Amino acid sequence: MTKRDDNPIDPVQRLRDAPRCHARAKSTGERCEAPAVRGWRVCRVHGARGGHPAGKAHPSWKHGMRARGWTEERKWLNDLMREAREIEGLVWADAPDVPLFSANRASHHSISAKWPARRH
Repeated sequence: MTKRDDNPIDPVQRLRDAPRCHARAKSTGERCEAPAVRGWRVCRVHGARGGHPAGKAHPSWKHGMRARGWTEERKWLNDLMREAREIEGLVWADAPDVPLFSANRASHHSISAKWPARRH
């Protein structure tokens, strides 16, 4: 059986030319000689394709309230509320001491009537 000459690169040579793992041994300081996984700088033994997926697919996912998108939304909302309090302070700075709610309306329209206080 003879070798075909239509392939200019020997298949074994192609494997030899593959990029190598960048991991180094702690004891000797020498690099790993295994081929790196495509798209990674290290081989499969040294962590390529390792770890869990991010987000809801992660096994430790709880609720997402600390996710990057939600954190940005919360910061935006906090800034908006801070500006609203500043504006409210400017509006009511010169007003006489007038209660916002009368005594009989406070129990009917207050937030605490809809959501009772939490017990600790």
